[in-house]
Amino acid sequence: MTRIDELLSPLRQIRILLIRLACGLLVLAAPVFLNAGREFHVQNWRREDGLPDGQITALEQTADGYLWIGTAKGLARFDGIRFKVFKAGETPDLPTREFPV
Repeated sequence: MTRIDELLSPLRQIRILLIRLACGLLVLAAPVFLNAGREFHVQNWRREDGLPDGQITALEQTADGYLWIGTAKGLARFDGIRFKVFKAGETPDLPTREFPV
């Protein structure tokens, strides 16, 4: 083995170590990059928040973004801020009191 080979050998080992370290960091950081911009917010709503009943029997989101929630005591439309409640006795267009799944 020549003097140049002896000097290159430790440099080669360092380079291999740095490559392995970089690959390890990429594997550890991948979930962060893959989930970037995908933060979720969980919100619970109850009767106190404006729902007609605490038991939901149907749930649908329409193309215009409204979330429609059916309960035994009425239908609620949520616009992202507040609920608009439609009750069977007060809204003649509702066919029944219950809104099944």
